Amino acid sequence: MNIQVPKTFLCLLLAIAFLMCSVDAMSKTSLKVPLDPNILDELGYYTGPPTLPEWFDPCDSWKQTYSYFTNDGYIDAGESHIEGTLVVNRTIPDANLGFQLKIDQNVTDDEGVTNTFSATINCLLNTFASPNDWSFSSDFSRMSSTTAISETAVIDGNIIDVNRDGTSLTWPGPNDSNYSADWCMLEAVQRLPFSYDVNGTTFTTFDNLSVRKENQVLYYYGPETWDIDGNNVTLYKFVQIGDGLEPYEYYLDSDHRLNIVITMSRAYILQSTSPAGLDTIWSDGFEDCFTNWTTGGAYCSTTSYEGAKSGKMDNTENVKASVSTSGYENVTVKYARKLDDMQSGDSFTSEWYDGSSWTTIETITSGFTDWTLKEFELAGGADDNANFEIRFKVNNTATNYAYVDSVEIMGE
Repeated sequence: MNIQVPKTFLCLLLAIAFLMCSVDAMSKTSLKVPLDPNILDELGYYTGPPTLPEWFDPCDSWKQTYSYFTNDGYIDAGESHIEGTLVVNRTIPDANLGFQLKIDQNVTDDEGVTNTFSATINCLLNTFASPNDWSFSSDFSRMSSTTAISETAVIDGNIIDVNRDGTSLTWPGPNDSNYSADWCMLEAVQRLPFSYDVNGTTFTTFDNLSVRKENQVLYYYGPETWDIDGNNVTLYKFVQIGDGLEPYEYYLDSDHRLNIVITMSRAYILQSTSPAGLDTIWSDGFEDCFTNWTTGGAYCSTTSYEGAKSGKMDNTENVKASVSTSGYENVTVKYARKLDDMQSGDSFTSEWYDGSSWTTIETITSGFTDWTLKEFELAGGADDNANFEIRFKVNNTATNYAYVDSVEIMGE
């Protein structure tokens, strides 16, 4: 039996639904302006630069954790959400081959759909952190239903050789010497100088490591001072605009750390990792020389950062220590180093071991430095690892020395 519903009745139902939505919208206060640091402060999600380790060098190994923020267009309570986290790990497996980014994002939207995205991207050390190859997995789940995608890809000139879920594909490559990807730009902007010289630089990007977007343009807007939680906070702003993408705004602190990324109603907000909250797992200042170390020719010195002694290396010498980090996360290493007149071809390297491979923390290849205290939060493989090791090594001429002292491994 067919029941005929009068058109006038259907129109009435639609009008009632529209009226209800309109009344609901009228009862809310619109943001009226795009997101910016002040709006995030007013909403209670950004109160100024987070508490972070004192030392930061964007060219070293580091790990940053961001909250993933969304807003429904209104300033009222319940219209803003932290829907997940993003973790960006930068490591240097081989200093001659650029660097590696590991991306881990977990987001659950207000409809209960969870996306878990993990990627490893090998990047060139250039202006845009151009990806050379990558692999990723992306899982979408809701209730008992899950959809999974996995992909590996290698850029070979103007083509990309892709394997997606076991199927080989060939995609058009960047067709541009300047190219990047959305995840890579999170690293690239932290190495850029605060200079208007970058204005108008064009490039191609790969959105979510998949869709090519051409004619992207980067601009430096300079320092901007914001009233955040009653304090003046200066952030340095880059803006990316281009075909097929919403604008991206990158806000960095004076140390070049990326504090906030904003694109329309979404934002990534850097979280605090307070060194004050870290426990000392192990420390040694060479006061008993190499009792707690394995040496490869190094020897004790009375040239020290603190205390009476330090470790001294020349030629191809090294010192290393095995330290279990079992039960700890956010593993951080701190040490003091001093370098004597390093010449071309000389190097000092600090690195850590995860049980199968060494990862570079920093490499110095020239110059003279007095005692300098350095601190680095290591990538996730250093966490909860019974096979963790720390090593310092040199490749110097016999008359040039490197000293290390006050080594501390921390975690929480």
